[in-house]
Amino acid sequence: MRQSTHCLTAILIASLTACSQEQADTPNTVAIASKTDAASGFSTPSPKPTDSRPSPLPLAPDPVLTEANPSDNNVAARQQDLGEDDLESELQEKADKKSKKDKSDKDHSAKREVRPQLPPMSAGEKKALFEKRAKNEADLQAAARKTIHSENKAERLEAVQDLTPDDAGDLKLLLEALNIDADAEIRAEIAGKLSFGEYPSAVPGLIKALDDPRTEVVLAAIESLSWYDGAEKNSITQALSHLQAHQSTSVRDAAQTTLDSLDTDID
Repeated sequence: MRQSTHCLTAILIASLTACSQEQADTPNTVAIASKTDAASGFSTPSPKPTDSRPSPLPLAPDPVLTEANPSDNNVAARQQDLGEDDLESELQEKADKKSKKDKSDKDHSAKREVRPQLPPMSAGEKKALFEKRAKNEADLQAAARKTIHSENKAERLEAVQDLTPDDAGDLKLLLEALNIDADAEIRAEIAGKLSFGEYPSAVPGLIKALDDPRTEVVLAAIESLSWYDGAEKNSITQALSHLQAHQSTSVRDAAQTTLDSLDTDID
């Protein structure tokens, strides 16, 4: 009984001591109360710490973002929602886009600049230019007449391209090469050059080329003959009719197509 009285007395003394020190030192009060609860067998939860940091101030509208998006009426709220890193990244991206657009507009404007035009040529200058070109063509034709029978294939092919059938001498050289040149590519080039129905005197040479052993030469001759429908039509149709028995299917088809285009009955 005496021992229980001592315990109660000790608890009362501790409680009075805690009350007297509560106003002077709050942390000590919490500690004493915890010790008292421990002595009495009860547990009291510790108070939660309070956050003493000041509240963040709202960000002011950024002038760069406002300029980039003049239609955005809630710039301040958008900046407050974005983090500092995200906002910096977005501003950098907008700045890059604006820089690229400015560069593109500048390049486009440069392309649209009117280039200075050359001054008009006088009559004398035009005549001099015409004579120079004519001289060059004459020089080319003169050189081609010498190389049409060259041993070099490239030189002969270039000569065929430079010679003109409008000139009687050149036409004669071309018809000779059509019959005697050893290269089928050159013979086919000549046969194709004598088309468009402009050189009636070339028809006998083209008809003779229908007997060429190379298919490409025969086809080129048929194509050129298809353009002639004047007085030479009968001789052309007779020559083409013999190709109906040609060993090449492409030759037979081309001959028949030309005969149909000439619209001539074959007896």
